[in-house]
Amino acid sequence: MLVWGSVLDAVAADPLPIIARVEAHYSAVKTLRADFVQTVHSDLYGDDTQAGRLAIARPGRMRWDFTGDGRVYLITEDRVSIWTPAEGQLLRYPYTPSGADSLLQSLDHVDELFAVSAPAQPTDGGVVLDLTAKAGGGGPSVRLTLGPDLGLTRISLSDSMGTKTEIVFSHVVAGAPIEPSTWTLAVPPDARIIDGMP
Repeated sequence: MLVWGSVLDAVAADPLPIIARVEAHYSAVKTLRADFVQTVHSDLYGDDTQAGRLAIARPGRMRWDFTGDGRVYLITEDRVSIWTPAEGQLLRYPYTPSGADSLLQSLDHVDELFAVSAPAQPTDGGVVLDLTAKAGGGGPSVRLTLGPDLGLTRISLSDSMGTKTEIVFSHVVAGAPIEPSTWTLAVPPDARIIDGMP
């Protein structure tokens, strides 16, 4: 059976050595850049596919730049800022770790935040992990796929409303230099700001 281009072993694997391998690899990774294609499928709203660039600096900073509509999703420690150029709107609210964001920030200690199981593994040396958030509950189920070099390949999320999100990564560079300006948003002076910060 072919899954995402790799042949899978027939039986589930012991997750502990796999988790240890992933965490050891990412313990030295403080920054990461990648291109991504995100597809969201909803039974109610249909499919939506967007592409863009991702930048991560641990701890606590992440930026998704969407090339289609120019939207920017920025996390800086305790704040989320979403800039939507089409609406001239900047939305700010407190950051609560969840889903892909918290996973990408915690690859060096993934088993602290997630209950982890290892389904059948690719025979090419890649890694597939199924994750469920330990705290809070009710979050999406997550499948993380890494390549043979443990490079980020794919994240698949499925929530209780039936919405499925798949993010496929390419041109992943771990340890990439990231300009300090990445963590600021330049918005027009007449932007409408909706501020949910305390």
